[in-house]
Order: sequence, then structure tokens, then C-alpha cells
Amino acid sequence: MSKKIRCKGVIILMCLGLLFAFQKSNAQGTEIMVEKVIDHWLSLHNNFSSAKDAHGNYTIDLTLEAMMVYGNSKGTEKYLDLAKQVLALRGISAEDTISYRSQPFGSMNFLIGKYSENNNWFKGYVAESSKMRQEVARSEEGAIMINHQGGHYILIDYLQEYASRMAKTGFITDDPEFYREAVQQYQIYKNIVQNPENGLYSQGRGWLDDKSRLSPGAWSRGHGWLLRGLVTSMMYLPEEYRDELLPILKEVVDSLQKVQSKDGMWYIMLHLPKSESYPDVSGTGMIAYYMSVAVREGWLSGKSYKRSIMKAHGRLKDFITESGQVLSSSKGPGPLYSTEEYIRYRPEIDEKHGFQGMIYGLLARNIIESR
Repeated sequence: MSKKIRCKGVIILMCLGLLFAFQKSNAQGTEIMVEKVIDHWLSLHNNFSSAKDAHGNYTIDLTLEAMMVYGNSKGTEKYLDLAKQVLALRGISAEDTISYRSQPFGSMNFLIGKYSENNNWFKGYVAESSKMRQEVARSEEGAIMINHQGGHYILIDYLQEYASRMAKTGFITDDPEFYREAVQQYQIYKNIVQNPENGLYSQGRGWLDDKSRLSPGAWSRGHGWLLRGLVTSMMYLPEEYRDELLPILKEVVDSLQKVQSKDGMWYIMLHLPKSESYPDVSGTGMIAYYMSVAVREGWLSGKSYKRSIMKAHGRLKDFITESGQVLSSSKGPGPLYSTEEYIRYRPEIDEKHGFQGMIYGLLARNIIESR
């Protein structure tokens, strides 16, 4: 072997070593930020020291899900054990059934069953999924609708949990009827709430005085919900069903790339100029994370997706304070009635949806770099 070839080999190994060291440094930096956010969030909930700390709205479960995903990526069961502890404080164990009505936007018990490899968590989950499928209200087009204060409404936040729940239940039971239901709901919703001009989705229908009208505009976290549902569903669908969702996934992501700000954030009102609303950590984090999972799985290919993810990750870090507070997350329940309130609205510190969005968004870079 010539000296020239040996030198090239040494240079390549050195470059690979530097790249590995750089990626390891980035991963460690991400861990520090994520755990700072988690520690602060736990302090806000008294570290779940008593039963009263374990109760609250659905954002508690969403944040615990994000923490479990993070813990699983690190190979630790610390946050899995915490999630079990929180449910135990609510009087819930693996053998218990949690009503689907109390889980409109997430299902922490499924993730606990998956990560703990304890199928007892799935029994009640499957039973409630079957009941939900039978009982859920549907529009004249067949779109599932959320029950809210006695009325029924089309809502993409609800779509994501329902459809991904159907896909997960199909995965557990190997029943193709659940797979078909998951896919069909995305197809139906696309036909109802997608704006054909820009590819973005309305938050829903039925919320205005004229029940036939769509909710105005396009909301950032709503699209985070949409990607959460699509990508999570695809993770549990067989290939032939997953392929039916690929065009919808790509269309949504491509539309989102067109409205991403130059600094990497998605703003609360996606359809408006950036000067008219604020950056949204909750939407940006969810979009970046689920986009990164789609890239990892090979469902999205091309350098532009990685650039979008990296830009979002790089900017999200600026919305964490030294004490772990999370800044600039949109309040709920979304612009269901008017966009005006959100044009004037400046997000408060530690808005409840921001923690899960930040954790997911910080993980996004690690996911694509570990491919």
C-alpha cells in the first residue's frame, strides 16, 4: 500500500472521528436542554408528590409521553416509571381500563405498554378503541367528530388521536378494519378541511354560527397535531395501508415548508405574514419531530427536509430560559372562531402545550443524525 493511500485512509478516519465527536457533543447538549426543561416542568407539578399533583388537563399526559420517548432514546426507564407513578396516583394500573372519552388527544397507557412490554396495558385500550369506533359521532361525509359541550364538531386535533389509535389497535389485534378506518379518516378530513390553494388545513368545521363553514385560517399546533397523527399512524400500519397516506404526508410537509420562517420557526397563524403573529414553540417542535421521524423511516427523502428540521432545532433552543422555562407557545384551543385573538396574542411563559413541543423539537436533530 502506498504512502498516499495510507494518508488518505488516516484523513478519512480522522474526519469520521471528528464527525462522531461533534454529533456526540450535540447529543449531550440536547440532553442538557431537555432535562433542564423536564426538571422545571416537574417542579411546576410538585414532582408528583401526591395524588392531587397527578390530575390536570391532557397536557400532563402529552408531556409524560414526550418524556418517555426521550427516555427510551437514552435507554432509561426513568420517565416510564414516572408515568406509571402518575397513573398509580390516579388509581390506575395496567389491568384497568381508561375511558376513551378521557383521552381525546393522547393515550399514555399505550406507550407505557409498548415500552414496558406489558400487554396488560393493551387489553383495556383495545376494548375502548372498539367502543370509540362504534360510538363516535360522524359527519355526513363520515368524518369523526369530537363531542364538545353537547355539540359535535370536526377537529384535526381529535382526528390525530382517533386515527392513530385505530392504527395502534389494528397493530395489536391484526384486524384490518382498524387499519382501514385510520386511513379513511385522513382521506375524508383532507377533502373537507384542506385549503386547495396552499395545502394547509383548517382547524375544523361546525364551530362558527354557520355550521357549514370551516374555521378560519391555519394554526401552527394544529399542523403539529396533524403530523403527529399521520406519522404515528404510519408507524403501526402495514405497508399497503401506509402507502395510501404517503402522498398526504408529503403534501402536508411540503406546504409547511413554504410557510416556515427563515430562522426555522413556524408562527401561530401559518397563513398570515410573520409580522402578524408570534413564533409557536408547540407547533414548531411537533412539526420538526414528526418530520424527522418520517425522514428516518424513509417516508420523506431530500435535503430540504433535513434543512427544515435543523433550522427548527437550532432556533427552538433560544426559547428556553436558564431555569428551564419555555417561551412562546400558543394557547389552546386554537383559532376555531376567529384569527383576530391570535393576531394580537403574545404567548405567555410556560404555556402548558409548550413543554411537550420543546422536548420533541429538541429530539428532532438527534433522530436524523442517528440514521
